[in-house]
Amino acid sequence: ELDAAAHFSAVSACAAAGQWERALGLLAAVRRAGLQPSTEGCNSSITACEKGAAWAHALALLARYEGRRLAPHDGCYNAAISACENHGLWERAAGVLHRMRARGIRPTAASFGAAASACEKGTQWARSISLMEDMAACGLAKGVVEYTATLHACRRGGRWSDGLHLLGEMRQHAIEPNVVTCIAALDACELGGRWGACRALLPAALRPSQVLRSDEQGCWSAARLPAVQGLVLQMGTAHRFGAPGASLRTAFHRHVYAHTVLALEELGVAGSSGAGAGRPRAGAPPGLRR
Repeated sequence: ELDAAAHFSAVSACAAAGQWERALGLLAAVRRAGLQPSTEGCNSSITACEKGAAWAHALALLARYEGRRLAPHDGCYNAAISACENHGLWERAAGVLHRMRARGIRPTAASFGAAASACEKGTQWARSISLMEDMAACGLAKGVVEYTATLHACRRGGRWSDGLHLLGEMRQHAIEPNVVTCIAALDACELGGRWGACRALLPAALRPSQVLRSDEQGCWSAARLPAVQGLVLQMGTAHRFGAPGASLRTAFHRHVYAHTVLALEELGVAGSSGAGAGRPRAGAPPGLRR
């Protein structure tokens, strides 16, 4: 006899491991047995597809669950939006967010954050800013994650003035930017030739409290290696802005550069073991070599 609870637990385990094909196989077995998937099963199956980069399957599952009496909750929609975000499918992400609101399900900060990230990857700076406005209209507080995604969208779109405006909003609402935020703003200012703004921003990125942490951004997961490597190269660019002051160079290396390289070394990206912490190995990207 099929134990539905055990199968849904197995689906959750597959979701955690990103084994979306196995998760869908288990769901098919549940359906063949004539059992109704639970809300948790709905969420887990879509999450499995999201983590397995199977965005089309995630959207198909969401549509299937929407057509049943079992109403998906915000977690199901958030997972589907994240699946689109991972591939920069901003139109699909925005569409899922619209469906979510049309069904009377209140979006969360994670909903808007994932949609904003999708817009950032699709270079849709105007849409990302619009999502920030919608978020405020829903009574949700905008956080550093949403601001950072929108800053990146402005950077990609060459909208450095909008990026500086967003930084002003963050200061107004006492939202402290992290390293990722500052690097995005630095890039936007560089594109706009705003060197004075670059120098004003760099000290904020040098604060010890702003060092990239695995529990804050999740940048050190293997799935995000390309993003991390790109970020490190951006940090190398930002490092050059501190050239006139030895203390500024030292602070940047100690609090940002060294920690980032160490994290990459732990993932086996920067070469063989044995080098000291914060000292790029021979295999490090050219922008990191001292």
